Amino acid sequence: MNTDSMMMGLMGGFGLIWASGLLWVLTRWSASEQLGSNPAAGIRTVATTASSEAWAAGHQAALPWARRIGVFGMILGVALVTTAFLPVAGGSESQVPHPLSVAFFAVGYGGLLLGCVPLVRTANKAARQAQPQR
Repeated sequence: MNTDSMMMGLMGGFGLIWASGLLWVLTRWSASEQLGSNPAAGIRTVATTASSEAWAAGHQAALPWARRIGVFGMILGVALVTTAFLPVAGGSESQVPHPLSVAFFAVGYGGLLLGCVPLVRTANKAARQAQPQR
């Protein structure tokens, strides 16, 4: 079995599952005010950290995006883990990971990162609307 392909599948897959799940859980906790504004976790922008109301409103609005990204990333993470056990062309001496490992890795992590763009935009918009007009 190709150890490079196995490592990419296992480490990349479990990392993607963890990151996607963490994004979803932290957003949900922040939306329900179990996790208040803090210096380490959550959607931290000028708008969302302006007040506790803005924090909750921004995370509540971003929750559907976080759910989509979380489910997407976890599904691709499981698929990536399964590729660790697929044989590669050239046998165990091949230094090239399985093509599906590369594809699931790129699509999974790319989707996670690109999905954060509309998530943050949605959170910012809702957080600004939650602020009293001056």
